Amino acid sequence: MAWASLQMLFLGSLLIHSALPVALRHSSCLTKEAFKDLSDKKEKLYAGQPSVPTEPWPRVTCKEAAGQMHGQRNNRALSPWTYRPNQDLSRIPSVIPFAYCLCDGCIIHGEEDHNYNSVMVNASLLVHRKTRCGNGKFRLTKELIPVPVACTCVVPNYSNHRK
Repeated sequence: MAWASLQMLFLGSLLIHSALPVALRHSSCLTKEAFKDLSDKKEKLYAGQPSVPTEPWPRVTCKEAAGQMHGQRNNRALSPWTYRPNQDLSRIPSVIPFAYCLCDGCIIHGEEDHNYNSVMVNASLLVHRKTRCGNGKFRLTKELIPVPVACTCVVPNYSNHRK
C-alpha cells in the first residue's frame, strides 16, 4: 500500500467522523440489534477506503530490500518497510495496514549499517471501538490510535551525554 493510500485512510477517518450523526458522537447504550445496525452503517462508511488483505504480505528481509531499492517509496527508503494488516474485531475499521520496519539498522551504500537505527513513524487515526454497557447493551466510543505508517533512519540515542 502506498503512502498516499495511508494518508487517504487517515483523512477519510477524519471526514467520516465529521459526518457522523449526533447520536453516534454521544452514543448511548444500544440493544444488540440496534448496535449491529449502527455498526453496519459505520462499516459502510469505511467501505470506500483502500482494501487491506487479511493475509500477511510477502515477507522481505532487510538484505533483500537493500538489493532491490526501487519502485514504491517504502522500498527505496534508507529504512525500508512493508505493511501488514492489523485486525481488531472490536474496532471499526477492523483491519488497518500497519507499517513494519524491515531492518534494525539503515541501508547505507547498499548494505545494512547498524551505526543507525530504523524506527517507525506513527500517525493518529480516529477509530470507533465496541464497548459493553451492561445488561447486554453496547456502545461505540471514539478513540485515536497510533498507526505506524512508515519507517525512518535515525542516529542512535546514546545514554552518555557530553558535558
